[in-house]
Amino acid sequence: VARRDEAERQGAMAQADYSALGGEARALMKAVEGKAGSNRALDRVRAAKGFERALAAALGDDLDAPVGGDRGWLGADALVDDPALPAGAVSLADHVDAPAELSRRLSQVAVVETDTGQALAVGQRLVTRDGRLRRWDGFVSEGEGAAAAERLERLNRLAEIETQLPAAKAAVELARDAVAQAAEAITVARTAADSARQALANAEQAIRTAQRDEDQAVTALERLQSRRAEFAE
Repeated sequence: VARRDEAERQGAMAQADYSALGGEARALMKAVEGKAGSNRALDRVRAAKGFERALAAALGDDLDAPVGGDRGWLGADALVDDPALPAGAVSLADHVDAPAELSRRLSQVAVVETDTGQALAVGQRLVTRDGRLRRWDGFVSEGEGAAAAERLERLNRLAEIETQLPAAKAAVELARDAVAQAAEAITVARTAADSARQALANAEQAIRTAQRDEDQAVTALERLQSRRAEFAE
C-alpha cells in the first residue's frame, strides 16, 4: 500500500508538471501567433537563448518591415572591405537564424557583455545582451524593441517546452505503470493472504478433528483397559 501511495504521489506530481507545461505552451502559442500570411522580419527570425534582447535592440522597428517584395528587407551582398567588428565582440549573425536578406545587417552588429566605448566603423552597431544599443554615429538607446524581445523570448521558451514535453509525458506514463504495478502487487498480496487465511482455517479445523479423534481413542483405550481388568479378575 505504501508503494502504491508513493507511486500515486509521484504520478500526481508528474501529471501536474505535464499539465503545467502544456498549459504554458498553449498560452505561448496564442501569444506569439502571427497574422496569416505575415512576412515581416520578426515572424521569420529566431535568436539564440540570451540574444533575444540584443536582436530586438539592434533592429528595433525594422523587425516589423517585410522581407522581400518591393519594400522592406531586400538584402545586400557583403563586400570584401566590410569592416571587422571590434575586438572581443561576437557577430549577432552567428546567434540569429534569419532570412538571407538580413545577413549583412546582422553581420555588422557587434554583441558585447558591456559597452566600454569600443570604436565602431561606419554602419556598425554595438549591442549588449541586455538590450543597450550604440550606433557608429553616436546614437544610443536602451530598452528598444521590448515587445519584439518578449516575442523572441516566448518563442525560445516555447521551443524549450516542446523539447521537454516528451519526457514529461513519459514520466506520467511511467508513474501510471508504477501505480498499476503496485495495485497488481496489492491484489496478489491480498490473494495470497486470503489463501493463507483459508489454509490456516483448514489447519485449525484439522487440528480440532485430530484432537477429537485423539480424545475418542483415549476414551476407547481406557474402556479396553477397564474390560481387561475385569477379565483378569
